[in-house]
Amino acid sequence: MKNIIMCMVMIAFLGACSTIKPLSIQDHPTRPLTTLQTLETTSFLNFKKFEHQFWLCKDEAETLNCTPECGGQTDYDCPAFMINGVSSSSNIILK
Repeated sequence: MKNIIMCMVMIAFLGACSTIKPLSIQDHPTRPLTTLQTLETTSFLNFKKFEHQFWLCKDEAETLNCTPECGGQTDYDCPAFMINGVSSSSNIILK
């Protein structure tokens, strides 16, 4: 019985909900390119993470083929901010 309760607690803590909101969409004036900025919000049980993502999209016929410019497997981290009930943290450095 203890194992079942522990598994349920672990699932509750690991479960997350994520939403992506477009912030800016801009077409290049002379080339078939579009830049896209999004805000991804990931909510866990005890904290939220906000990540400002940048994408470069190639206009191909009727679709946009977008690749991330930061985060994931790129060389750059996207600006991010994390908050819980007690503290917050960010990877943004102000100079």
